[in-house]
Amino acid sequence: MKNTISLFIGCLLVSPLAVSGPLGEAGVQAFNEGHYPLAITFLELALNKEADSAEEIHINHWRHKLAKAYWETGADKRLLDFTTIHMSKNQAKKWECNVLERRGHNTQAHNCWSDFNDADRAMRTMRSEIMLKSFAGPKTEFGYRPKLQD
Repeated sequence: MKNTISLFIGCLLVSPLAVSGPLGEAGVQAFNEGHYPLAITFLELALNKEADSAEEIHINHWRHKLAKAYWETGADKRLLDFTTIHMSKNQAKKWECNVLERRGHNTQAHNCWSDFNDADRAMRTMRSEIMLKSFAGPKTEFGYRPKLQD
């Protein structure tokens, strides 16, 4: 039997989500439907409350979906903290490389991807850096300033 779960934030109703089964499965369903904040809520609860009774394959699936939900919402700090604690060193390092690349730290991202012998990703980050330098003015603490047209 399916239950309808509605999440109220203040007076705002987020679309109802028909779920069945444990919170982890509700979180996966919310993620698949693009309700990332709701997915984060369900998956965090599932990993805290249902991890003891769930099978390892489900727990790993929930962890990966939660990491992807953090990524999709731009919660980089939470993503890095979560992956450092709950994933293998390789998986956590790859997420760190992705975050460095997204933040525009291309030299650090290049070095990070090089550590994994991922030459394609490493070269892509350097090409991005070269393109930014060629189309932009000097780099500041906030990134590259655009060149002013004469």
